[in-house]
Amino acid sequence: MNKNFLSSSFDPKDFLSIVSIDISEVSKHTGVSTRQLRYWEKKGYINSIDRKKGENRHYTILTVYVISVLKHLIDNGLSLKKAVEKVQNYTYKLSEVKKFIFDRYNFCEEKNNTIYIFLGRSDNNKYIYGYRKKQDEHYSIMITDNPI
Repeated sequence: MNKNFLSSSFDPKDFLSIVSIDISEVSKHTGVSTRQLRYWEKKGYINSIDRKKGENRHYTILTVYVISVLKHLIDNGLSLKKAVEKVQNYTYKLSEVKKFIFDRYNFCEEKNNTIYIFLGRSDNNKYIYGYRKKQDEHYSIMITDNPI
């Protein structure tokens, strides 16, 4: 398999921005009023997709997720300010994890009922893999002198 297949046909980094959802649908599914969504946007806590004059606001799936988390945190006693701080901290960490994975990812391969994700070479030129047996839930890291 061509290791660049994924990046040449579809950029997973942009997946969450491909689909957009109308403000009324976001309100209906999250329980956050359209008025509140506009307020959060005005304060810079969330962003809608650029739109033409007269069109309804639309949000990406990632933004809808953020809205849902904010609502959950507020419903569980946090102030809006504290909820926003918590979400910003979480999304910063998540973006760093995504950056690490997408910067390091080379290819994924299955051998002997084990999935290997090649993450490049270490500073001392060893091969770094994330791996797991198909029946296992979690990945482990392997550093080896030879490729799999």
